Amino acid sequence: ALTLWLALKQNALVLAFIALVSGFIAPFLLHTGDQNIPSLMAYLFVLNAALAVIAIFKPWRVLNATALLLTFGIGGFAVWKYTAPEQYFVVACAVWAIFALYLFISIRYTQHIAPVHQHFKNIPVLDSTLIFATPFMAFSLYAGLVDSEGYQLSIASAVLAAVYLIVGYITHKKFNVLSVLSQCFYGLGLVFLALIIPFALDAYWTSVG
Repeated sequence: ALTLWLALKQNALVLAFIALVSGFIAPFLLHTGDQNIPSLMAYLFVLNAALAVIAIFKPWRVLNATALLLTFGIGGFAVWKYTAPEQYFVVACAVWAIFALYLFISIRYTQHIAPVHQHFKNIPVLDSTLIFATPFMAFSLYAGLVDSEGYQLSIASAVLAAVYLIVGYITHKKFNVLSVLSQCFYGLGLVFLALIIPFALDAYWTSVG
């Protein structure tokens, strides 16, 4: 926390990078042998909440991408390999809470970059890694928790479709500079809308859909 504060104060991406990577390494250094996956996911949520605070002030794209890959790399391995059935609900809540953080971070990045993009063409106006990788990583972890059960994945697809279509509509109406981001959200909403059918219905109705 101190290093992140210094990073913001000094506008030092390297300090923030060191702080967050150190945070992700800590579970390995302090591992006691117990498989308390809910605690690990809660810890990852706290780390990513710190990243969300940084995203309010700084559009540090490499930091966002690194944290995303480490979160779903470490969390994904733990969830798929060690999560006990009685932990599924708590872990699923943590997965979707982390997903919400990255959705917020992707919006904040574009809010920072879009107003100055005309002057700095070499800076991407979208953090495409966050926008497109986040939902599919979260969805994959959730699929592992529900053993790829069709109806639960269908419900998850419907919820994600609604989230992306609603957020896309809000960003489209409220923020003119976020039109490209809105299009990405609409596209993701349509993708998850289409995925409802194969998870919920049989092959015949999937082909009709």
